[in-house]
Amino acid sequence: MPANSRHFGLAIAVHVILLLFLLVGVHCSPTMVPPTPMTVVMVNPASTKANTQTPTPVVIDEQKRDDHDDQVKAEQAQKRQEEQKKVEQKKQDDAKQAEQQKTEQKKQQDDLKKQQEDQQKKADDAKKLAETEQKKQADLALKKAQEEEQKKQADAAAKAKAEAEKAKADADAKKAAAEAEAKAQAEAEAKRKQEEARKAAEEKKRQEEAARRAQEDLARQAMAEEAARMEAERIAGIQASWGQILAAYIAQYWERSLNLPAGLKCRVAITLLPSGSVQDVRIVQGSGVPAFDDSVIRAVQKASPLPLPQDPKAFQRNITAVFTPEMLKQ
Repeated sequence: MPANSRHFGLAIAVHVILLLFLLVGVHCSPTMVPPTPMTVVMVNPASTKANTQTPTPVVIDEQKRDDHDDQVKAEQAQKRQEEQKKVEQKKQDDAKQAEQQKTEQKKQQDDLKKQQEDQQKKADDAKKLAETEQKKQADLALKKAQEEEQKKQADAAAKAKAEAEKAKADADAKKAAAEAEAKAQAEAEAKRKQEEARKAAEEKKRQEEAARRAQEDLARQAMAEEAARMEAERIAGIQASWGQILAAYIAQYWERSLNLPAGLKCRVAITLLPSGSVQDVRIVQGSGVPAFDDSVIRAVQKASPLPLPQDPKAFQRNITAVFTPEMLKQ
């Protein structure tokens, strides 16, 4: 019994010391640090026969706990340094961004100022050009007015001179009226005949020119009609060849597993885009066998886009094609 009491007292003392360590750690540490566990080894009195001394508890070295506290403090200090670095870096980034925004605003202001200066220069240039053109038009108008005035004066002088000459001629004519009358009549007759001959020659020339032009028009019309006919024949030939190419091309996409009787015909209307893609296909005249008609529709749709003719002039947006089972055997 006395030995058990001593052991119980030692255990209580160890727990009191552990509690004191915990309280000291809480007050000294800036943050809550879990205490280093302490191991207490109790000696069983029943198993100790030879040794009757009081058992001593084994405690882990307190240095390890201090090292652990130092490590935690070092980590906390490093964390605070990293946070400080982040704050400084953010300040630098914010200052750099603000400087960039300031530079961009200055550039925008400079660009706006240059744009305004360019617009003002264009307006000034346009104004100068308009003033120059206005002066040029005014000079031209003045020059034209001067020329018209000079012409008017020249015409008036010419008219006055003509009137004077006419008056002198009248006087001379009166003086020689008798002897000039016969000569005048002869000259008038000769002139009349000469004018009639000239008019007759001009009329003949006009008729000949009209006939020549009519013949040329007929020849040009005939040549144009012949060229149109030859072009139509050429396009028709290309379209016929294109039709054969389309039939052979669509047949490649046709289902060949159908067991169909001979003599079937399916007429379809195909609408094409300029690229050759099939925009629409519909049955104009069915064969009477829906399976055959559906296979024709599927073949046309699978073959899209269809090949185009060698000459774009031969392209037709709407075409009609006839399909028969015999085409599958080709």
